[in-house]
This record gives sequence, structure tokens and C-alpha cells, in this order.
Amino acid sequence: MPPRSSAGKKCPSSRNASSRTEQGRLRIVGGGWRSRRLCIAAAEGLRPTPDRAREMVCNWLGGLFEGARCLDAFAGTGALGLEALSRGADCATFLELSSPACQTLRANLVELECTRAQVICTDALSWLTQYTGQPFDLVFLDPPFGKGFIASVSEQLHVSACLARDAVIYVESERDLPQALLPQRWKLWKEKAVGQVMCRLYHVV
Repeated sequence: MPPRSSAGKKCPSSRNASSRTEQGRLRIVGGGWRSRRLCIAAAEGLRPTPDRAREMVCNWLGGLFEGARCLDAFAGTGALGLEALSRGADCATFLELSSPACQTLRANLVELECTRAQVICTDALSWLTQYTGQPFDLVFLDPPFGKGFIASVSEQLHVSACLARDAVIYVESERDLPQALLPQRWKLWKEKAVGQVMCRLYHVV
């Protein structure tokens, strides 16, 4: 059965969402859910990855989505993990501290009739220190800028059992973030600045 359309449905929690999104909605840019528009929570500081950047990163990753186990840390709207699921990822785990953002993301997964994902309302770093499940093939790191989260979370990812062999990690940050903050075994694969945002793709060796 094809997914039900969300056209015309109201987003009761999106009235104060970022003006960079169309009427408080997130558009999936590719895959099976292409052009679907989903609600965005009115959570303070929510910063969805821009359409242009998501499309570029998804083109970089190409066939790596198929069958992948994905982790979307600092999920926010869940834009990156949703793009992965739309393109054939086997499953996705979304970590997000904001309760309204988690509620909206869960509602969006129901709207998409997606049963291959879980949303965990938690602090990403704390969750990673306790994780004992299967490793992830693809990880998205898009934390709030200027708070030092990338260095601490990337280090915890590196020392934990969270990363599969040959895992790929996408890091979205402010343009001036030093690469030296990331583990040495994360080898830079691709990078490009999109406005004031730096998009980098790493391969674990």
C-alpha cells in the first residue's frame, strides 16, 4: 500500500518553526518518499539541514544507503535519517534531547508508515556510552553549532562499539571547525561548504 499523503494536514506544533522551512514543513528530497512534506516541531534552536546540503550528501553516499544501519545523533527534525530510510536504509535510530522534536518525529514516522526506525529521547553522548547493540554503518552528526559537541561525541563513537567496520560518518558543522578535533582514524573523504555550513564525509579505517 502506498504511503498516505500528508498534503493539507496541519502541524499544530510548527507555528514557531524556522522560517527557512516552507510553512513549518520539512521536504524529503529523494528516494521513495521524495517530495513528501512533514511537520517540524517548534523546538528552540531546531536547524534542519538545508535541502541543498542534504541532496549533495545523499549524492555523495549513493548506493551506501541500501541495507545500511543508520544512526542520526542530534536528530532534530530527523531530516538526515529520513533521507536514508527513503533511499533504502535497513533501519535508523534517532537520538534527540528535545521532547517536542521527538514527538513530532515519531508522528512523522507514523505518517510515513515506517516501522524501520526508533526515536529515543536522550542525550546523545550518554546514550553512546551505554550502547551495546549492533554497530552502525552510517552515522550522521549534526549537533548545535559552537557548543563543542562534535569533539566529545566523535571520540565516544570512536572508542565505543557503535561503529561497524568501514563505517561512514557525515559531520555537519560551522565552517571553521578544525578537523583536528576528530579521531585520526576518521579519514576525510569529501567536503564542501554550503553557505556558512561545512559538510564533511569521513570513512573509518
